[in-house]
Amino acid sequence: MEPQIIPRVPTPVPILWFEFLLNQNQLETHLSDPDADPSASQLLMQFVDQSIKAQGNLETSVQVKKVRDLKILALKVAAHMKWNLGIIQESLPLYMVHKLLKDFMELVSNPELKEQVMTTSDRLDDHILMAFMLFNRWSVRVIIENSYPTKPPKITGPQAPNGNAALNVAGINDMVIKTVRDMTNESIQFMENSLSMPRDITIPTIETIHKLSYEFPAFLEMSLSDHCHISNAEFIQQLCFDLGSYYFHCGQIEKTAGMLKKALDINSQVQDPVYCDINKQKLKGLCAACNLDFMPQGSQPSLEQRLASSLKEEYKGLIDLLIEDNILKEVTLQYRQLIQHDVHSKQPTSDLYLQVCTCNAVRQIMDGVPLNPKYIQMLKTASKENITFFTMVMNKDVLLKNNKYLILG
Repeated sequence: MEPQIIPRVPTPVPILWFEFLLNQNQLETHLSDPDADPSASQLLMQFVDQSIKAQGNLETSVQVKKVRDLKILALKVAAHMKWNLGIIQESLPLYMVHKLLKDFMELVSNPELKEQVMTTSDRLDDHILMAFMLFNRWSVRVIIENSYPTKPPKITGPQAPNGNAALNVAGINDMVIKTVRDMTNESIQFMENSLSMPRDITIPTIETIHKLSYEFPAFLEMSLSDHCHISNAEFIQQLCFDLGSYYFHCGQIEKTAGMLKKALDINSQVQDPVYCDINKQKLKGLCAACNLDFMPQGSQPSLEQRLASSLKEEYKGLIDLLIEDNILKEVTLQYRQLIQHDVHSKQPTSDLYLQVCTCNAVRQIMDGVPLNPKYIQMLKTASKENITFFTMVMNKDVLLKNNKYLILG
């Protein structure tokens, strides 16, 4: 009997970057696949790298068109990434991000406009405003991020030509950083002028970016449905965060606080952001440094914030909050112990102190932490009311935990 031959499933062959030059329309279809191979980040690096390599050989109209098409393909990928600077910076070395964002500005803006753009930002067409805004926001990020000692850049993907790759990339990056620093005042001026932007704006999409060249007036005939709309609040909130970060970097605490307060005040107006991408942990840290409450308008304060308020208000509602935390487990046992010590320092023999100890003991039991022998001794001599309180808290917490309910006070 002959052995059965099982046919091998053919391995899909990844699409090569130059295939998108032959048919740009397939890029959108390719990127719509969450498991696209090559990925958006890989294609972005390949398109920018190839456009840099081809830039030095522009002897024919065919070569000029190839470079232009590579730039547009790279910008299409950036549009697919929603122009998120964090994702773009993770995908490309610094000098390539500089090239990409410069290409965007050069694509959409008449060279004669660049003299006026710093003082007329609110009157720019949306796609021109977005190109200059991305470049200047990125420039400010570069200034902040490269003010501290860092490790040499990790060389991944295509390498800069000529000589040692690591030294070459580091040298090119240094030149870019110097260029960006020399333009700091212009970048900040442009961003500050844009704070007066009164309207919602649209940002280019993968479907529209190739039609936005200042030489190609077809964008005037495009339907508004082809664009991605972002609210004025979303645009301004991102701008306030970036400016606030820069002011803090410069030690201008008052200006930092002003920007952060504005960003927090309009937070409730920013729903399902597309363009705005704020690092909440960094925002929280900046607020703490400026003595601002980090609590976006319209949001519920955290349990830790409510407990802190209770301590300031003579322990108002403290027991209910501790019981709530027994279920949610948002606050650390260490913080709860600090609360217990605070109550002990002011009311060492009160029923409140024993109730706080009881709430903390129940939390320890539920977390599998051994009880402090001192609490067990206190419980042996406790009044009937305090024994009943212990039983009530224990039963309440176990019942609510099993039924997945929340105590809300």
